[in-house]
Amino acid sequence: MGFSFRTAVGLVCLLAVGCAQNKPATQALSEQTLEGAAWTLVELDGQPAPLGADGRAISINFAAQRASGFSGCNRFTGAYKLEGNRLAFGNLAVTRMACAQGMQTEDAVLDALARVVLASLEDGRLRMSDGDSTLLMIFQR
Repeated sequence: MGFSFRTAVGLVCLLAVGCAQNKPATQALSEQTLEGAAWTLVELDGQPAPLGADGRAISINFAAQRASGFSGCNRFTGAYKLEGNRLAFGNLAVTRMACAQGMQTEDAVLDALARVVLASLEDGRLRMSDGDSTLLMIFQR
């Protein structure tokens, strides 16, 4: 059974519409879209986000060009700069408690934050990557 030209064109159109609908909804990134409620880490280096000490989720808050949060064992705070989709964190001050759990996660989180260069907001998720387009972290509210 052969396909007519009209059938083939129809199938191509259906596929194109289907693919377009699967494209993530991208929102403009601004201080207003970052600030407000805390962002919770859902992915770190391509893996589901581990929990920190006492089973607490890793989180970050943005307010008045400052970022703060929980990195796995300790709390951190420091300046951030956002220009378009370029995001950079300044030197982060970190409390230095020792934890039986969460230290390895904390090291990975702080290392990833130091390497962030780009950010985007897609489908309500804050995606942070380095300059080589390697996805480092994904947060959601």
